[in-house]
Amino acid sequence: MQLKLWGYQEKAIKFCLERACAGLFMAPGLGKTSCILAVITALKKLGMVNKVLILAPLRVCYSTWPAEVTKWDDFSHLSIGIMHGKDKDKVLNEAHDVYVMNYEGLKWLESATKKGDFPFNMLVIDESSKMKSTATQRFKTLKKMLGKFARRYILTGSPAANSLLDLYGQVYCMDTGATFGPYITAYKAKYFMQTGFGGYEWVLRPGAETEIHAAVAPRVLQMSAEDYLDMPKLIKTNIAVNLPDEAMQQYISMEKKLKLEIDEGKVTAVNAAVAIGKCRQIASGNIYGTDDVTQVRTVHHVHSAKLEALEDLIEELEGQTLLVFYEYQHEADMINKHFGGKVPTISGGMSQIASAKIMVAWNNGEIPLLLAQSAAISHGLNLQAGGSAMCWYTLTYSLETYEQAIARLYRQGQEKPVFVYHILAEKTVDYAVLSIINKKDKQQTSLLAALGEYWK
Repeated sequence: MQLKLWGYQEKAIKFCLERACAGLFMAPGLGKTSCILAVITALKKLGMVNKVLILAPLRVCYSTWPAEVTKWDDFSHLSIGIMHGKDKDKVLNEAHDVYVMNYEGLKWLESATKKGDFPFNMLVIDESSKMKSTATQRFKTLKKMLGKFARRYILTGSPAANSLLDLYGQVYCMDTGATFGPYITAYKAKYFMQTGFGGYEWVLRPGAETEIHAAVAPRVLQMSAEDYLDMPKLIKTNIAVNLPDEAMQQYISMEKKLKLEIDEGKVTAVNAAVAIGKCRQIASGNIYGTDDVTQVRTVHHVHSAKLEALEDLIEELEGQTLLVFYEYQHEADMINKHFGGKVPTISGGMSQIASAKIMVAWNNGEIPLLLAQSAAISHGLNLQAGGSAMCWYTLTYSLETYEQAIARLYRQGQEKPVFVYHILAEKTVDYAVLSIINKKDKQQTSLLAALGEYWK
């Protein structure tokens, strides 16, 4: 099949061809994979690129990139090798145009390429938010290799999901400090102030947000689905549930304990996260514990309020398929047991073959109810053909995970309005998490809007 490029895709391709280092902040479904493959094809014809290394989440390595090469005649000449598993050394030594590897392989690649010439002269970082933290081993390892690539491109739809601090590591991987300088400490000092609990929270200085937008704009092209596609409506609905009295008392007791520890100065970032996690679990219906004798993790049932709300929602949908996101394994176990024990589930650590089979069955309309761990499904799966309704049993804190999970259904090719349901326990931390998601969205939206205005 011949690829028919949209006008915005031609703009993105031209943008990259004109720059040795660039970023495409394109919403899921806009076809950034095809854009980069077109860039690679053009540069190879010009003799400017030989071998290309693409870093991506594992599911994306196996599903998105090979599928895009196979789908279009325009890219059929490109040979693609996946460097993962026991055969990665063999693939590295084979003659391919494109080599796809997950981030966890960087340390191996560093070791495997120490002897002899470095084989790659172009780098593509797909879902570049994986490089947002300069403290990670993956960033430190890649940093040592960046200068070996003549061209570098970063791709993401969520560049600053949590904070504009997230932008530095990604942009550095693209331009090795040309935009924001060689050190994140200088970036922080210039644009942020320390505040909050223990001074560990960084907030933007007055006017810094505008300055950051202006600094990054010349090297980054931003595109949203709403601006370039005739997308159906995205409708978000909160489903409020009241916890039974006994469960509510248990929840209040946990909250009071947390508040007391905060007031007494006993709370660190780590144990605060644990305590809040316990509050979230109680709100969801179960809570993890530990057996005093065996020290084995146990699950204690607290209530079924959310489960009943989910059952009501399924009845209201009258046969429509539903994708349900969960946070804790005990949620998946409880939902699965309630609906007969055979609900297909996509979870972290699942093999590519198993998740691919579920994806095909879902898109064929063979699965009425699908469970998915939100972090495990947030990249690399196209599920828009199988339905248009999704439900968050427990919300994630991560705006990136939230947006990317929704984009499994709300993307190019979706023909129906997409309904996003949030099941929220009244008077609990559930509403605080929703508030966090909304606040972070405002900051990321302002970044994307500024970049969009710059390139009009």
